Amino acid sequence: MENVSEGRDWSIPAVRWIFGSAVLLHVLLWTFGPFFFLPNYRLDTVEMLVIGQNWVLSTNKHPAMQSWIVESLGWLTHHAEWTPYLAAQLSVVFSVLGIWCMASRCFSRKVAVLVAIAMLGFYYFNYESIQYNNKSFYRAFWIWAAYFLSCAVEENRLRYWILTGICLAAGLYCNLMMFLLVLTILVYMALDPDARKYWKTSGPYVSTGVCFLLFLPLFVWIVQNDFPQLEHARRSISEDAGGIGGRLVHPLAFLGAQVLSWITIVLPLLPLTGFHWRWKRGIWGNSRQRLVFLLLWVPLLVELGTGMVTGGSISSGKGCQNWLFFLIFLFSVVRIRTEESAYRRAVVLCFANILFLFTLSVAVVVLGALRGTGTSRILYPGKALAGVVEQAWQEQTDAPLAWVRGDHWTAGCVSVYASSRPRVWSSLWSDEETFGRTGGMLVWIEPTPEAPTRRYSLLDWYGTDLYYGEADEPTEWLKKFPQAVVLPDVVLEHHYGRQRPSIKVGMAYVPPEVWEPGHALQP
Repeated sequence: MENVSEGRDWSIPAVRWIFGSAVLLHVLLWTFGPFFFLPNYRLDTVEMLVIGQNWVLSTNKHPAMQSWIVESLGWLTHHAEWTPYLAAQLSVVFSVLGIWCMASRCFSRKVAVLVAIAMLGFYYFNYESIQYNNKSFYRAFWIWAAYFLSCAVEENRLRYWILTGICLAAGLYCNLMMFLLVLTILVYMALDPDARKYWKTSGPYVSTGVCFLLFLPLFVWIVQNDFPQLEHARRSISEDAGGIGGRLVHPLAFLGAQVLSWITIVLPLLPLTGFHWRWKRGIWGNSRQRLVFLLLWVPLLVELGTGMVTGGSISSGKGCQNWLFFLIFLFSVVRIRTEESAYRRAVVLCFANILFLFTLSVAVVVLGALRGTGTSRILYPGKALAGVVEQAWQEQTDAPLAWVRGDHWTAGCVSVYASSRPRVWSSLWSDEETFGRTGGMLVWIEPTPEAPTRRYSLLDWYGTDLYYGEADEPTEWLKKFPQAVVLPDVVLEHHYGRQRPSIKVGMAYVPPEVWEPGHALQP
């Protein structure tokens, strides 16, 4: 790509100071800020923490690498409450650093650093980043795999081909949607004349071999467990299928959500681009430009095509990786101003954007908490529930609470907030006999007049356990534990808004070493 800027470039210390200051501000706000305005972890974060305690290769829903990362970080932070937020921001830093490296190969230093810090306004890098989940580091490995591939095509050095394979495999251990990048790379290697010639060299085959060897243990697990991720995807599509209308409405809704996810990274750069963009000629100028173009459009077209074929809804989060190089693409095809004052205004706006988006997120959460009337996960009294469950256990025995099982959200909150960090029982990492020897606490949600419907039932992301009957009571499930002592129900209130329905949780105590085999039932 040609250098899109003119005039004096900024010094290396200057761009490093700008980048470091912006990243530090962002990390501090989004690591420690949520600790004060989010009373409870979001659902995906609870899931990552629960799985991380058990060091499995994968679950029935996703591979488990993100859980390994947050659990390892917890050892360093002594499992401080802000640990998953820190893990999320480390993934953002890793991502933005990769974008900066990629932009530095395309533009001048001052344009590259603006591209990088403007990306801190990306929806999935601010408010949505605190929902630490299977896409957090997946996005980072997507970026670095593309970066190393670009380096490999330009320089044909063995280390870049190897690093490409490593990043692809790491991304697959985070999220199997990484195969979208594999597909994009194949399209790029087939269409791009500069890349196509490498099929006659060892480079692409080295990347493939490295990726396959690293991915092999996970692939074996998937095969041995009858491809559970595919079954999960199939169920998700079939449950949301909307017929002929859905084949049009769902893709359009997905596109609308994508625009909202990247608009906040474009606004701070308006001093450079202006409101009326002036397009350059030729978006296929060189190999890097073609790679960035394909990274934007191939995954997007695949996702839209899938939605149109199946009729199922397309989660907006499935497009999070499509826009990671959007600003590089934009600056490649749009003419930008060259005045030094325009660059300085853009830097100020990027910093202001970081502060504005954080303030907006706090306002949305707080106002939503005060005005809302329904049940809410982020306002859930998870800490209070964990304290009640742990106290109920300690009143029965001096042994530490090792296991909690039942409703996946309720049990997960007890697991991550209780001081003893009990593990959530699952057939993926334990068995009934182990649970019987140590005992544990059973938890489930009781219906109330204000909240008669049940929101959580099967633990399908780590193995089916709890199931409810027709009367929303786990009567049959409790028969698996003939020695269980059913305790009084617990009634708790949401944080902030008292107009929200009360939360009623059922509990039972299973004593250690009294379990009798042969009582397991199937739902």
